[in-house]
Amino acid sequence: MGQGELGPALGSCVQEEVALTVAAEIRTQLVEQFKCLEQQSESRLQLLQDLQEFFRRKAEIELEYSRSLEKLAERFSSKIRSSREHQFK
Repeated sequence: MGQGELGPALGSCVQEEVALTVAAEIRTQLVEQFKCLEQQSESRLQLLQDLQEFFRRKAEIELEYSRSLEKLAERFSSKIRSSREHQFK
């Protein structure tokens, strides 16, 4: 066996090793990118849940406020009606 016979076999072995190294590096980068995307997704999901809770509580407060305003307006409306009735008697 001369050197000419080992050359192609050795060359393909080196190419295969380089390909495996490149594939491993790509896999590592993809895993890191996936972790980053997963963290961003979790962060955004938490933000959406917080916003949902905020608007739910805000709606409850606004509903309570509107009911209180209706009661207040009704009390004063009845006072005004009764005072008008007494004026015209």
